[in-house]
Amino acid sequence: MRRLTAFTLSIVLGLALAPAARAACEDGLCRLTPQESQRIRAVAPGQRIDGFVRENRLQTFNKNGRLHFATNGQTNFTNGAASYLGQLSPNLVEFFVSPGFHHLYTRIGDKTYSRISGLSESGFYTSSSERIGVLVQLSNTEMGRLKQYVDGACRDPQRALGPFNYGGGRPPQASNCTSWITWAPIGDRGETLARLLGVYESGFPQGFLGSLMRSSSDRVKAVVVHNPKREFNASYQLDLQ
Repeated sequence: MRRLTAFTLSIVLGLALAPAARAACEDGLCRLTPQESQRIRAVAPGQRIDGFVRENRLQTFNKNGRLHFATNGQTNFTNGAASYLGQLSPNLVEFFVSPGFHHLYTRIGDKTYSRISGLSESGFYTSSSERIGVLVQLSNTEMGRLKQYVDGACRDPQRALGPFNYGGGRPPQASNCTSWITWAPIGDRGETLARLLGVYESGFPQGFLGSLMRSSSDRVKAVVVHNPKREFNASYQLDLQ
């Protein structure tokens, strides 16, 4: 039996560990080591959000019993385990809109998904424009199903999501930037993502985010405003509710 060279052994080990490494980062920041990712995941998402807000001295207020916080140009979004993506990705999904509220974006880990004609995946990027988002919590199994659903939709959007329809619809008959994700069947009994969060499968970005903000579900963890253009306090108007 031939001896394995150090190079060959490294390839074998790399192949063996690749699925585990992907699973560890598919809803997180993939540049982190497995040890860093494990330490982050050991802390409940709500505690991570509170800790990130506190450590970065971000502006906050509470409305209807829910945390609202604002990021700014000084916020560390991508650099290491203490970053926004490092702390606020595992077991969390962020839905956000830009000014005008005509299009919903979905962030999973360090990837952003946008449905127009097909389904695009891009790296998370910061912007100087105002964005309003909601952070929601999913279980490990739900996150796994969501990633399978999203990966399948990226590979073959026509088959998984149907034709694009501006007013929404239920995949795979038709869908838009919002209904493609609200109808994702990720619950243990096939519940849609929207129903797990205590809302309906909306096809309207502002309606969906507004419903999440009003939802009594403890899965809805926080409202985040990136680069607020007005004074950020309890009188801040989100124009969604």
